[in-house]
Amino acid sequence: MSDLRLRARSVTEIVDAAFQLYRRDALEYVLVTAIAYAPWVVAQLLLMRGLLATSSRTLTAPGAASFVLGFIGIFGYALMSAVLSRFSSDVYLDRQTGLSAVVRAVLPLVPRLIGATILFFLVLMLGFLPVIVGAGISSIPLIFIGMLLSLFWAFYAMARFFAVFQTIVLEDRGVIAAFSRSSFLSQNRKGHILLTLLLVLVIFIMLSFAVSLVAQMFGTIAGSVILQALYTVLAYPLIGITQMILYYDTRIRAEGFDIEVMTGALGSPPTTAAS
Repeated sequence: MSDLRLRARSVTEIVDAAFQLYRRDALEYVLVTAIAYAPWVVAQLLLMRGLLATSSRTLTAPGAASFVLGFIGIFGYALMSAVLSRFSSDVYLDRQTGLSAVVRAVLPLVPRLIGATILFFLVLMLGFLPVIVGAGISSIPLIFIGMLLSLFWAFYAMARFFAVFQTIVLEDRGVIAAFSRSSFLSQNRKGHILLTLLLVLVIFIMLSFAVSLVAQMFGTIAGSVILQALYTVLAYPLIGITQMILYYDTRIRAEGFDIEVMTGALGSPPTTAAS
């Protein structure tokens, strides 16, 4: 029996709830992911075709094409994450929703989400400064220590800024305010947050590895790209839904959000379905 009540959950309960939400509206989640992910896949296939057709004398084209591919990827990731967060949030909170309305609502937020993605990448890069310094002075011990520090920093940043996208999409905050808000929600909960994210990522990566083994049977790069894209479309929504539930889980623990919702429901008049 499914349990999607708004309450604090353990690590495994959050992931289990994400599976339940995914099964409830699987077609919508796959459609959203496919729409956002398709331009990046097409651009990647076009880039590979261009690289195969271009002679080695053209050196600048691959760099420019890779930049365009990266921008399309960031845009698609921002749009996909935004729609997944908003749509799954509406379902989780039993609010009336629809994909067209959700897309219209989150499109104006995409520039903020792109800015947040770039800023988070820069934050992650701070952890690699010891490695860069060590490589610059050819110090193997410093490089080794730097790798350990960068790994620790990556996990810390992942836990501290876990809800940046959700606070932008669900609370309509700015980029800097979203980072600050996520830091607040993660206080004294980073272990819980990190374990939840790692669990769903391990599931995703293990299945992706299995798909990559199958993809090798196709014998072509294009076939492998398409198969991996299909897997991403089917599996990535689970990550987005998990992040959304984790966001509300921390709000429940930090602010009593579940009590707030129940109090609001008791104090509001009955609502009727929109025609």
